[in-house]
Amino acid sequence: MTAAIDTVRINGKVHSWNSTEFTVDGNRFYGFTSISYGDKKEGQLVYTCNTSYAPYGITSGKYEPGKLSLSGPIGPIEELREFVSTYSSNRNSYGDAVIPIAILKFIEDNRVIVKEFFDLQWCSESSSHSESADALSVDIEFAISRILHNGKSLYRQE
Repeated sequence: MTAAIDTVRINGKVHSWNSTEFTVDGNRFYGFTSISYGDKKEGQLVYTCNTSYAPYGITSGKYEPGKLSLSGPIGPIEELREFVSTYSSNRNSYGDAVIPIAILKFIEDNRVIVKEFFDLQWCSESSSHSESADALSVDIEFAISRILHNGKSLYRQE
């Protein structure tokens, strides 16, 4: 395990790894320098033939999860790649593997925040090589099907 980095940015805000836990299907991973995510729901305005021409209402909208993005040195990324590849049919490909769940827990304003990401699939990777004292940085993204924020969702749960 690579644990030289003791802070992580979660959606831009710095947190300590002492107060952050990132697990993928029950296995804890360390060393990422940045974690970002998001989801949205876009409703459409509904118009009728009234005299004000103002919208009559808004639809419930379509839910769209964003990507789960992770950045960090090559060591933690390689550890995660090895783990993800165990979910593929041939254990050699990490791009077709689907991970059932990843959980991010961190402390924000003395409250425990839990984010649950479902049906993760590795979808992109980029790395930057530059002459500097910084370690090789790798950025990866996972496509996800949905996010729960402390057990609650932006979409309608059945």
